[in-house]
Amino acid sequence: MQSILNPRDNAAKSLSLVILLLLTALSHGFIQTSIESQSLVEDTRMGSQNNSSSPYLVLGLNMAMYYVGDTVSVSMDSYDLVINESYEIDWILYNGTQSGNFNWTAYSSSSFEHVNLTGLPAGYHCVDAELFENGTSIDTDSRCFTVMSTTSTYPSGVEVNMYNTQITLGDTAWINLWAHNLTVNENHTVHWVLNGSTFQSANISFYANYSDHFDYLTFQNLSLGSYCLSAELFINNATGTHYLDWDSVCFSVVNQSTTYPP
Repeated sequence: MQSILNPRDNAAKSLSLVILLLLTALSHGFIQTSIESQSLVEDTRMGSQNNSSSPYLVLGLNMAMYYVGDTVSVSMDSYDLVINESYEIDWILYNGTQSGNFNWTAYSSSSFEHVNLTGLPAGYHCVDAELFENGTSIDTDSRCFTVMSTTSTYPSGVEVNMYNTQITLGDTAWINLWAHNLTVNENHTVHWVLNGSTFQSANISFYANYSDHFDYLTFQNLSLGSYCLSAELFINNATGTHYLDWDSVCFSVVNQSTTYPP
């Protein structure tokens, strides 16, 4: 008897059988299990790469200015340490009158130490520190501060401000600088840095004929985004350049200012 199915019908029947087998495998999770295993391997690799940072050291101060008789506490924090490795921090006060070190084995990825400095004379001081791993230097950091005489009732300072901290795109950003309680007949410097979509920095140097000095900065063609300007005040005298004070102001550039609408 001749079959009623032609070759095309047989091929269609075979294809249907293959599709049925694939659907059965998917429903039982055989193929999905293989994909999940591959994803797990890829995720593990990515995690391993993210943990490859080198250990580093960060020094910190509560303030930038102190008075004679104050205790200056300097924090010495280490991060991204390797567990069970040996570490050491060597530190020294810039003039060499005080120094010390810390030694430990890392049982966590970070360590927090601090040093209290006492008996400091009036002047500009810096603390330098170095981090070692198994005897090899891997990072350094430093922090500086000023110790004022107790007779200095009003120390020199700098203030930064803006009348409008929301600038319409295309307008000019105006920033006012005021240095006050200056030492008359001495040279001073204001070092400013603008951070944001645009990075700029420069120095403003001046001779203090009076105890106050006023200046301003203008920035044009800034793109949309947030910006912060920081300013540091220094005095330049016969003993060198000494830090006095710091201030900052932040602002944003928007399509249309809501403070001063059109």
